[in-house]
Amino acid sequence: MKRQNTFLNLSQYDDIKHMFMPLEFRYIMNKNIVSKPKFDYNNDKSSFSNIAVIYPPTLDWDWMKQRPQQLMEQFAKNGFDVYYCNKSQLTDHDPIKVSDNLTVINDNKKFIKETVPYIKAQRKKILLWVSWSKLHIFLYQYNPDFIVYDYIDDFPS
Repeated sequence: MKRQNTFLNLSQYDDIKHMFMPLEFRYIMNKNIVSKPKFDYNNDKSSFSNIAVIYPPTLDWDWMKQRPQQLMEQFAKNGFDVYYCNKSQLTDHDPIKVSDNLTVINDNKKFIKETVPYIKAQRKKILLWVSWSKLHIFLYQYNPDFIVYDYIDDFPS
């Protein structure tokens, strides 16, 4: 199969690209990105302690309590380490510990650069919970083991 050169118009990402590291474009072809989980989903909460759930910048935590905030709270209550990345980036603000397992991230670039490698060094799996398709070109920066796309809204064409 002949590989075609395609041009990606990055101007459509001007509103969000400041929240991420500079893009690296990787040619992914014939790569099996779907695999079976290598952990047991029994009802023992301790089995979830090796999974970190990350919600990338989409909504601010305090704006309105919607589905993403409610889901992340439930993940945290069930033993997952949860990192909720605010859409508003306040690089002079530290992360906010909402509960034992739930942290709100205000500097996504710093989180990607420092915390994600730390999570991986702890041999944890990263589950990325995404509800905004526009983020798709940035998701690899979180080095996820699993990606869940939560189809929330149906906008008319």
